[in-house]
Amino acid sequence: THNLDKTTLTLKRPSQVEIFLNGSQLENIKLPPGPVDLSNYPFASGRNEVLIKVTDDLGHVETFNYSTLFHSQILRPGYSEFNYSLEFPQSTTGMSRYYKQNDPKFSAFYNLGITPSDTTGINLQADEKTKLAGIDNYWLSPIGLWTLVLGGSYTSQNKGAAERLDYQSLERWSDKEAPFLFRSSLEFRSASFRQVGISSNDLRSTFDVYASRRLPWNSTLGTGFSRRDYRTREDQFSGRADYSQNFGRSWQWGLNYNQDFKAEKEKRVLVTLSWSPPGSSVQSYNTYESTDQNVATQWRYQPLQGLHNINTMASASRSNKDEKLAIQADYAGPLMEGRIDHQNRHSRLNNSTDNSGQANLRFATVWTNKNFGFSRPVNDAFAIVDAKPRPRQYQVPIGAFSNFNGGTISKYGPAVVTNIQPYMESNMALDVRDLPIGQIADQDVFTIIPPYKGGVDVMIEIQTRTSLSAELRDNTGKTLNLKTGRIFNQQNIEVASFFSNREGRIYIDEIKAGTYNLEIDDGPFAPLSLTVPTSEGGDLIELGTLTMTRKE
Repeated sequence: THNLDKTTLTLKRPSQVEIFLNGSQLENIKLPPGPVDLSNYPFASGRNEVLIKVTDDLGHVETFNYSTLFHSQILRPGYSEFNYSLEFPQSTTGMSRYYKQNDPKFSAFYNLGITPSDTTGINLQADEKTKLAGIDNYWLSPIGLWTLVLGGSYTSQNKGAAERLDYQSLERWSDKEAPFLFRSSLEFRSASFRQVGISSNDLRSTFDVYASRRLPWNSTLGTGFSRRDYRTREDQFSGRADYSQNFGRSWQWGLNYNQDFKAEKEKRVLVTLSWSPPGSSVQSYNTYESTDQNVATQWRYQPLQGLHNINTMASASRSNKDEKLAIQADYAGPLMEGRIDHQNRHSRLNNSTDNSGQANLRFATVWTNKNFGFSRPVNDAFAIVDAKPRPRQYQVPIGAFSNFNGGTISKYGPAVVTNIQPYMESNMALDVRDLPIGQIADQDVFTIIPPYKGGVDVMIEIQTRTSLSAELRDNTGKTLNLKTGRIFNQQNIEVASFFSNREGRIYIDEIKAGTYNLEIDDGPFAPLSLTVPTSEGGDLIELGTLTMTRKE
């Protein structure tokens, strides 16, 4: 039997687990007994259908089905997310840079999951002149996500208020994709309402609505309009329409039309064409924009991915104002990251040319109370992962194809894994494909919970395993064939079993160096002390003839 809730499946035996989401297979993996996290799959907003097929090592098959209403804005009950920041604005005078310490800016928010369909939060913003506070509520209904925001502002001269109501339809209705998507936003502001960093407010209200529909031939058609109502200046009212279409799996083009019905009655057309083959390291993005008659093309090439990433970019554009050329190359590896770029701009108005560029290299030294290492710059939490003994002739990558910035354990030092979210459980996988034959890691997946802007230590033990071959005879020289037996360590714990063939030979796979006792299951034989010598791992050691002594 297996216990199942909507976030965790508990396996009682080693099993093959197949997971299907909305009719598509996500995973087909072999897992050991224990919990399986089901909360990190790419659910679409709306109703999601999950099917789990479990086949254990005895061949028993069980199938589980459940349906869940999901939106990324809704937190699990009791779970929270928060962020806070303190900023001192930067100013540059000539070649000097300084920070305005008398004008700090503070912002923070805190959201808490109340029920499976309701999340509530608060937010704060403040600088020297303006203080702003608000309450947010997110409610997920069967027809969409509703968001209500109530805010208030305070200055030495004014107190103001603002309200906003948003609606967003769901990507899936019942058990199928929604035929169309819809979103809208309505906001009101009092005359005395102020935003942080903005000293005046002429805006009375805004209203925006947009709807899109999926069409045949992998295309989507959308339309919408928006209105901004001002107190002293002319109101704005505009409409927009867009169309996009995919050709195969590589090409996509789009057309966007925007019309301003008041003020200057400006018309704007944007045409895009992109090329991005699945699995390819080359991408292209091309645009035409009517306002400045701007034609632009951009090409990206990523020759290396994984622990070492190289990204290159080249772009060119021409408008009725200027012509631009740019190249850029970025490198990110376990120990450092850097960039080199160059831009050329030619003005068609005054026939002048400007060139600019930069080159930089960034790295970091990190340490805990047990270890230290070198890495690329650290923005959040980190983990120092070391091995005992430390590898000399090979490398052990970790986190190469995950959300983390991975590292490598080598003879030069431990791996430093960065970009880890603090205060959250993070699972990391060790890439053991380069371990020599006969050597294994005591753990290839581990879980950490790092502190904020801090690090944790992880020590991996690399164990050397050897294969043995020997011939069993008794003290009279008789071959001991077709016998079963076991091998025990010095703590009398069984570490291996064996079976002798018709010639009396036994083969034992992957056993560590050390001293053991070899025992035959049946027959009057005393235990035999057995010493497994140290090796480089992967060797087949021939022990020759092992003589078992019959008990008196």
